[in-house]
Amino acid sequence: MSVRNKAVNGGLAGLVFGTAMFLGEGLYLAQSVGEVSFASVPLNVGVGAPLVLVLALFMAVACVAWSRMLGPGPGMERQAWRWLWADSTERLVQRSAWIVAAALSGAVWLAASVVAGNQILRAVVTPSLALLLLILVQFIVGALLLAGSALIALIARAFFGFIARLGRVGQYVSRPLSLLVGCALTGLSGVLVLAILRPDVLKALPWSFALGPMAGMLAVVSAALFVKRFKVGALSMGSVFMVLVLGIGVFTFFLPHALRGGRSVFVGQESVASTWYATIHPVLDFDGDGALNFYGEGDCAPFDPDIGPHQREIVGDGIDQNCSGSDLVIDEDAFRDGKRSHPLPAGLVEAKPNIILVTSDALSFDHTSVGGYKRDVTPNLNDWAKRATVFESAFSTSTSTRLALPGLLTSQFNSMTPMKNARVHPYHYANNVVTIASLLKEAGYQTIHVPGNRYFARWNGYTRGFDTLDFEAHKQHKEHTSVAVTASALKFLQEHDPKKGPMFLWIHYYDHHEPYVMPADGKIFGDGKAEVDRYDSEIHHADGNWAKVLDAVEQKWTPEEYVMVFTSDHGEGFDVNHTRFRHGNTVHTATLHVPFIIQTSQQRGKRFDGLTGHLDLLPTLANIVGTKPLESWRGESLVPVLFEGKPIEKTITFSLEYIPEGVKRKEDGFRQIGARTNDFYFIDNRRAGETRFVKWREDATDSVDVRAKYPDEFEIYRYITAGKLEWLREHEKALSAFRPK
Repeated sequence: MSVRNKAVNGGLAGLVFGTAMFLGEGLYLAQSVGEVSFASVPLNVGVGAPLVLVLALFMAVACVAWSRMLGPGPGMERQAWRWLWADSTERLVQRSAWIVAAALSGAVWLAASVVAGNQILRAVVTPSLALLLLILVQFIVGALLLAGSALIALIARAFFGFIARLGRVGQYVSRPLSLLVGCALTGLSGVLVLAILRPDVLKALPWSFALGPMAGMLAVVSAALFVKRFKVGALSMGSVFMVLVLGIGVFTFFLPHALRGGRSVFVGQESVASTWYATIHPVLDFDGDGALNFYGEGDCAPFDPDIGPHQREIVGDGIDQNCSGSDLVIDEDAFRDGKRSHPLPAGLVEAKPNIILVTSDALSFDHTSVGGYKRDVTPNLNDWAKRATVFESAFSTSTSTRLALPGLLTSQFNSMTPMKNARVHPYHYANNVVTIASLLKEAGYQTIHVPGNRYFARWNGYTRGFDTLDFEAHKQHKEHTSVAVTASALKFLQEHDPKKGPMFLWIHYYDHHEPYVMPADGKIFGDGKAEVDRYDSEIHHADGNWAKVLDAVEQKWTPEEYVMVFTSDHGEGFDVNHTRFRHGNTVHTATLHVPFIIQTSQQRGKRFDGLTGHLDLLPTLANIVGTKPLESWRGESLVPVLFEGKPIEKTITFSLEYIPEGVKRKEDGFRQIGARTNDFYFIDNRRAGETRFVKWREDATDSVDVRAKYPDEFEIYRYITAGKLEWLREHEKALSAFRPK
């Protein structure tokens, strides 16, 4: 075979492999990620087109080089077959030993690099130093493994030699091909076992990185058989693939902004294409405004940092700052906040009520009986809510515990909360941060906290102001701690001495946080095997323990003597947007809509539908105990609603995914922000470069984008959200020591 033909065959193999790999991972993402449509799968190939072409060139050169090194004789296919199966027993045993040594060494090197890299990236602030340390660690580990691989190969060679001497069957087992087939079958068996025993673990693995190359290898074999069977010229077939890859690549590069929805297949995913896109994005962002004029991002002024799809419009100046196509007219008074303080009803100031805060981790409002869930998972909470005030449209500020709790405890977004640097998160709050506990302690309250998981034992910052921290409950049980948490809470309620001041008791339950495990005595929903079934059983189990606390408080004090609050830090999603991770990486409604129920002496049995949430808790409690609000608080006091039945004042709420350590990594910590009114919800996913505009009350999964139907409203919400983000950037304080001066 001539050099030209060998190069053509190698190039064809590279084109087929690369095309099938990106197509395969795109199909996997479309099947497993709700936001990715099957129509967008070809765009995954388009983004990876440069890599496919480079791979084709590499394979062409490699094919020629290998043929030169192997010398004249049988074709490469025959030589490969001989290398794997048909050589002398001694050589085959030696090659099997090499394979084992290389595979084990590579696996150990990869694992060590990942573990060490994770620790380095968390601890080291300077990117250049982190990179040098990563390289140094990988070099040291690689050198040690290279030295030790010889010993591994010797042991493996002795083992396979022993197997080969057992007879013909032993000789078959010791051959490299048998070894590779055995490894493949073992891996497949492991996948099947995981699929049966731990489907949640199987689902969480980054399969796109494995299935893509597998599809590529299968495609190469299929293409070789096709060429041989139908006697198709490799050059002709390679030309077709070349034109196809180039065409899709050019189309994707100049993707019309109207088709931007297809970007979800290659933006923000765990895939080769997404990783490649994130790598080339800064290179193509000529003005550094975070948006491109390519790949459908819609930057109408790619060399002007003041104009782009992420910029905020300046109303009435005649310039289209956000590339919407026109200037904007807006009535900003329609988007208002509520007041942080109101005059108190008579009698509240003289007798400060006891305050009980009950939170249950990862609980959505729509997943409770109070919220109309199809399963009666919280009958006790539903019964108590009939004697309290239910806020039907209450939202967390973010979608994971460490990101959401600042909103609940400090009435601030977590980007505004000063934090202390540490090697790992959650980061401690700075000493000057005012929390619910520190404010109530200053007001004369006895402050007690009972958390239900060890996660909180190492998070000292959020516990500022507590006189007593009871971490014993989570030590007694591994998975379900609600029984122990409830027992501790009841003990504190029983032992409370009113002569020492009123009580503030915060009880945090954790039973139904993932991973979901069926309680030993839990009620079975469905077949009890699906994640949502186990989650519902855990909620029902926790509900029985909430009830004991709720009932004990009602029995201990008269309605005027206490205020009791029930809520969650964030929700949990079991919809198309959360097929892999149930919370923490989106700002969709399902993971933000939380129960928010407050029991005071008035408005019992009432339900309010206005927008409210975590940010309002601290201003409300401060108002009740007669403490002046801080200017930094972002919520409103609900005192007029709770005691007089007046409507909620605010007309807009915001959600935020802000990662504090982003500033340490020289990244933008502001990843996603959302703006919600009674009608619409606007999501700006800045990390993915995408926006979404939905009617959230009608669309439970935030799936139907209505910007085409409401273009004027879309631009208004886009403007409001950009303004809020600009304000948040100006007031960013989390890990502020790492912010550039």
